[in-house]
Amino acid sequence: GDVKVKRLSTYHSNSLLKGSRALIDRANGAASRWDVVKRQVIELWSSQGVYWHFPKNTDRLDRRILLTKNRDFKTHENASYELMLGLEREKAERERTELLKKKEEREREK
Repeated sequence: GDVKVKRLSTYHSNSLLKGSRALIDRANGAASRWDVVKRQVIELWSSQGVYWHFPKNTDRLDRRILLTKNRDFKTHENASYELMLGLEREKAERERTELLKKKEEREREK
């Protein structure tokens, strides 16, 4: 009787040891994969000049959960009111100088 109990107890302890090793291996593999994913996400978000938006299309459950790269992003650096006024003034000034030049040329021809 004692021999069978010892065999069963060693079998049980060995199976527990194998199970715990398998769990540790799975946990280590998952941790390394998670580190790779985390590194890739951080690289995507920290990269300069890449802008993201939610897609217009939804999935079958009407969700917009994935971000896609916004290739048509405009920085709006030229959208200030003062800059717009300055550009309009420069354009008006150029038109005035062109009109004056044309007027002077017409007067010279006469």
